[in-house]
Amino acid sequence: MKYQEIFEVDITSKQKLSSEEAVAAIVMVAVYANGQPSEEENEEAINIINTQDIFENYSVDEFEKMLNKITRMLNDEGIGVLFRTAVESVDDLGEVAFQAVAEMMLIDQKIEHDEESFLSQLAEALDISEEVAQDMIDELIDEEEEAFS
Repeated sequence: MKYQEIFEVDITSKQKLSSEEAVAAIVMVAVYANGQPSEEENEEAINIINTQDIFENYSVDEFEKMLNKITRMLNDEGIGVLFRTAVESVDDLGEVAFQAVAEMMLIDQKIEHDEESFLSQLAEALDISEEVAQDMIDELIDEEEEAFS
């Protein structure tokens, strides 16, 4: 299994995350899953987080503070601890987190095998059925195709 350091960690952080912060953390984990992201990938992730409805009431300052907190946790405690903490904090926003990650992975209009594996494990970690996860991905692909036609 490729993403053991993410999905097989049982330890959570002493720091708490709100369910909104958990969504952002899960997106950031996805960006860092294959190592250090490029500046462009990082910007895309932040943009996708920022466009989620749950963040519409965040000020620029609050949004930056949240990203700094997540980055600090990632650097200090590791990707697995950040992920486990986020999954346990996401509450009823699991589908929002999954959709944001899927949206990010579809930026290049295709899902690679590695990304598919990650999404599958993410859906399982968030208690999202394969069917619901696939429906969400299909819907995003349809939206992409409409945008380009």
